[in-house]
Amino acid sequence: MNKLLKILNIIALVAVAFFLGRMILNTEKHEAAAEEPAAEAGGEGAATDFVKITDEKLEQAKIETAITGPSVLERQRTLFGQFRANEEGLAHLAPRFPGVIHSVSKRLGEKVEKGETVVVIESNESLETYEVKSLISGTVIFRDAQPGEAVTEGQRLLTVADLSTMWVDLSAYPEDYHILKLGQPVKITATALHKPLDAKIDYISPFGTEGTQTMLARATVSNADQHLRPGLFAEGNIQVGKEDVPLAVSNAALQTWDGHDVVFVKEDDGFKAITVELGRTDGTFTEILSGLKAGQTYATANSFLLKAELGKSMAEEE
Repeated sequence: MNKLLKILNIIALVAVAFFLGRMILNTEKHEAAAEEPAAEAGGEGAATDFVKITDEKLEQAKIETAITGPSVLERQRTLFGQFRANEEGLAHLAPRFPGVIHSVSKRLGEKVEKGETVVVIESNESLETYEVKSLISGTVIFRDAQPGEAVTEGQRLLTVADLSTMWVDLSAYPEDYHILKLGQPVKITATALHKPLDAKIDYISPFGTEGTQTMLARATVSNADQHLRPGLFAEGNIQVGKEDVPLAVSNAALQTWDGHDVVFVKEDDGFKAITVELGRTDGTFTEILSGLKAGQTYATANSFLLKAELGKSMAEEE
């Protein structure tokens, strides 16, 4: 019995020593944590929001600058839609006489020249072959013709589209009907585009779509480089008004640092990340409510390189 009591006492002492040790360690950790901010505030390892960079490196990095000042923001409304082939540049190829298809020389997506023979058909009446030629130069966007198939007069075999221009069909909901006007400027954006395309609304449907309760607004855009394809999604940003703001910066200047919106402002030998409060935006410029004043030089294009350099400096210090 005495031995059991001794063992229990030993276990109790070990437990007390363990908990006391944990308390001491935690106290030391808290004290160290409380001392760290003070060291950061004025010690050698203090955090900085300044990037030192020479004018030569600035030019090499292609970091552009601008001057803060008043601006005019364009109020916009975004409509969604998709690209379609310009129906004014379509040619449907069909047989003149009933017969059997002898050959088809073009596949879906291939280029066709005006006057080029695309389908050869053997006539049922004369048993002689005749050619179906393309009326325009373009791309085959529809094909329903195979050798050996019987065809009838007027049956659509292929559709050739001139894709040098495209339609952008945008859907407007009832609350947006009143803002639409013929000739209204619209900026078209899409994943396939490197930059927005400037266009104008050139058609507004006189009736709505029963199923979706939307109305069609259409713009025509150039597709000289053939990057756009029918069926791709698009967005149309329509200007519906303008607003004057006392101070604004380019959206390319806005970066996030340490959980805050910042703009890199030019100083003697580099740029300083200044925390700013943002206001209204039109997608190109954003109003600055606080943090900056007019006449300051700030980084615009490629300002993210300054943020990357700032992060690199922080990592090296740590």
